Amino acid sequence: MSHYDASSTTAIYATCDSLSYSGSWIGLLEGSNNERTTSGSDALRGTLIGKVGAAARDAFCDGWDGPGSFAVRPESLARALQVVSFLPVEMLASADVSITPSGTVSFDWDSDPQNQLSIMLTANNTISYAAYRPQGRTHGALDFQYLELPEEITYAIRKWRG
Repeated sequence: MSHYDASSTTAIYATCDSLSYSGSWIGLLEGSNNERTTSGSDALRGTLIGKVGAAARDAFCDGWDGPGSFAVRPESLARALQVVSFLPVEMLASADVSITPSGTVSFDWDSDPQNQLSIMLTANNTISYAAYRPQGRTHGALDFQYLELPEEITYAIRKWRG
């Protein structure tokens, strides 16, 4: 099974059972919700980053979700952290985080079945989104370069928030 080291993004071969998470980059993410945060928004961002780490821990190995599933990719985690920094503070607490079987990070919000938003981050600089509202739906896949969220996603977030 292949695993990735965040510092070099090179494959490390081991079995899932033999890995220690405490010193890994996933352990650092999980521990981000700590006493050092001072503002309410920092605490909320730290909590969401901790959710990313917890989801990543469960998806650290190829095959984590059955045959053919891929381990979470460090590039996807890096993009996820950047997205957390761009999200409006009122969206931080309600975000659900998951790892897809393809190794990407997904953020999901669903205030009700008629009002949903999903953002997925891949390892190849792509950010995908889907927004469902009673007034309509929108979706797409865009280039993501870390400087800011693409305009289409910022618009979808504004519309989702009402």
